[in-house]
Amino acid sequence: MPELPEAETIKRGLEKTIIGKKISGVKILREKSFKGSPEEIIGKIVKSVNRRAKLLIIELQSTIYLVIHLKMTGQLIYESRKSRKSRKSRKGKDKKSPYDIEKLPNKYTRVVIEFGDGSKLFFNDLRVFGWMKITSKIKNKKSKTHIKNKKQQNLKTNEINQIIGEKFGPEALGEDFTVGYLREVLSNWGRPVKLFLLDQKKIAGIGNIYANEALFCAGIAPHHRGRELVRDHPKKVEKLYKCIKKVLKKGIKYGGSTASDDAFRNVKGEKGKMQQHLMVYGKAGEDCPNKCGKKIRRMTLGGRGTFFCPRCQR
Repeated sequence: MPELPEAETIKRGLEKTIIGKKISGVKILREKSFKGSPEEIIGKIVKSVNRRAKLLIIELQSTIYLVIHLKMTGQLIYESRKSRKSRKSRKGKDKKSPYDIEKLPNKYTRVVIEFGDGSKLFFNDLRVFGWMKITSKIKNKKSKTHIKNKKQQNLKTNEINQIIGEKFGPEALGEDFTVGYLREVLSNWGRPVKLFLLDQKKIAGIGNIYANEALFCAGIAPHHRGRELVRDHPKKVEKLYKCIKKVLKKGIKYGGSTASDDAFRNVKGEKGKMQQHLMVYGKAGEDCPNKCGKKIRRMTLGGRGTFFCPRCQR
């Protein structure tokens, strides 16, 4: 499932490609994947692209929003007329994978959004868990139909919360996520700290990959209980805070992680590169990157594969 760095990578890609464009058509190839009437967004211009946790919000004219959750295997692939020709010339050169983008639409395409200039946005989803949803749930938001120089005005957090209708904790890279907040909430958490990091109602945007990486960076065992961490190792709480920010920014820098499931692609259909820089995730049996003499172990916490060094993480 795309985490904050992957969702942010897609958001930034969409900002560069679809803002200012008018939606000319919507083709729904799988009804389960699209909620709402496509007629509501046809003829509307894209004003901005936003992200909350792992969700994407495309703001359109007339205070209408297209909320997208990619879930496990969702992809958003943008194709201009130029990139369409380029993709045809690359066909067959890469190793075969169900997530490779050789032609569009393909058998995993669920929705196609067409723009007035002939470009298209394809929503692919092999396992069909993801969705697109039209909504207009927002109060006191004035719609401005004129877009100057394709520059966007990002929605505020409270506006996004109204749109998506879900409760999330503070953004892991946002101003509301502070050391004080982390310490306070962890002090009431009696379960493993890794499960805390995965709880979107506590912190928004962290998933399994970056939770593993942040805990290794901070030298904290994933099964260490939250309140015990605050009580016995208060300095590690501050280090964990810094490491969360560090690994997420690193993930964005390298364009997200296309891990062992091979699902993640950016809007150009390209893989991320963060997997080349992971320290422990997916590396069970390999030597600890700190060269401590131990090997990375794998355990299961909350049904998720968890990777850690038994010596460096206490």
